[in-house]
Amino acid sequence: MDNDICQDDLWFEQAFTYMNQHSIHLSNEKKLHFYGLFKQATIGDCNIVKPSLFEFVARAKYDAWQSFKNLTFRQARDMYIDSVEDLKVGWSRQGEYEYIPSAEDLKNGDGLASNSVSSMAAEESEEELEPQDIFGYTRLNDLNKLTAEVKAHPELINTKEDGLTALHIAADRGYLDIVQVLVSAGADVDGKTDDEDTALHLACISDQLETAKFLIASGCDKSLLDSEGKTAFEQAEPEFIRQLCL
Repeated sequence: MDNDICQDDLWFEQAFTYMNQHSIHLSNEKKLHFYGLFKQATIGDCNIVKPSLFEFVARAKYDAWQSFKNLTFRQARDMYIDSVEDLKVGWSRQGEYEYIPSAEDLKNGDGLASNSVSSMAAEESEEELEPQDIFGYTRLNDLNKLTAEVKAHPELINTKEDGLTALHIAADRGYLDIVQVLVSAGADVDGKTDDEDTALHLACISDQLETAKFLIASGCDKSLLDSEGKTAFEQAEPEFIRQLCL
């Protein structure tokens, strides 16, 4: 049994080394898959603070690591080894073999930091690229147009785009005036994203103190749990909580 464990560790190291020493063209999804597995296989369950929703790359990596929560080191390493073999890119437990990437491999070989991973933060500075609706006006922090849109279409106040309501977007970015308008118009302060985050979770994660204070004053439920089973306060830094409670 001990010999088997040692051999598995050796295969894991070989697979990881091979992937990092060769130009393997992977989609972003695959890159994140291997990133998450490697972190789980070497560190264990995710132990970093949850990044803001709009820290795109950091949040993608965080979510990838979280997706393998509760796997043992052995399970994660075995899965990593299997995943490398499944790629058929020149490495297996039996040794290395010649790998010639296909035209399709080269075509789909986007890097994690490339434009295929959203660069929305930069794009959203261009007003003409935003839709003229409750979500676009929220992202642009356009209070006047947002207020008019909410009055014209109050039925859209709690609808979602990409799993988020306008309140979630505003809370994460600390657009306090927008948050106040949305809440006054009937936005659900306890509504959750598709990732189970409330507006308070997002405000706490992104250190939006005044926004968090307003949401609490508006009666949001501080005991609600996200997908990790944590309250908004449990996702925040201690200093942030101290200031919040002053």
